Amino acid sequence: MPLSDWDKIWDKVQGNRSFGWTPPPGMYQVEITGLRTTRTNAGDDMVVIKMIILAGEFQGSSFEKVNVLRSENSVNFLKGDFKAIGVNLPKLSDLPQMAQVFEGIQAEVKVVETQGNMGQTYINTYFQKAIETPVSPQESPKDTPKGYGPEEADNVERQEDLAEEAEFQDKVKQGQEESPLSDEEIPF
Repeated sequence: MPLSDWDKIWDKVQGNRSFGWTPPPGMYQVEITGLRTTRTNAGDDMVVIKMIILAGEFQGSSFEKVNVLRSENSVNFLKGDFKAIGVNLPKLSDLPQMAQVFEGIQAEVKVVETQGNMGQTYINTYFQKAIETPVSPQESPKDTPKGYGPEEADNVERQEDLAEEAEFQDKVKQGQEESPLSDEEIPF
């Protein structure tokens, strides 16, 4: 197809680098700018959390955390993320009506790279905790602590969630579980 066939779409799109772009692995301080529920092409429920990076090399860049709800495990990780940032949602079905509660929450997130059972690379984002004051804009990601610092080490519940995810990833690799994401649903 010639590029001119895309001109109408080109004029319509904003040029946002949100869906599909994720910062490199590391710790980032972000502000949640939106949350929406939708469905994948396969019909699975999906929660999309839009964030903007507050400091460092990627300050001002937006990206999205996509949660595809296919299993108890995936719902568990979503609930763990909400708990980490201090949001106690009574029922998941309340989420569409409470989406505005998330806007403006500042949090620390950890971006990690994992390998799927077929050798594909997945980028996962995990909320670590809510923050009150982001790092100064002069600080860069290399100044941001990598991995778990003393504050996160006290978060036993979150570490249990991460251990459960590692166990799930092992089962996926061994073919005992189906991966919750497919390459066609979330491009990287």
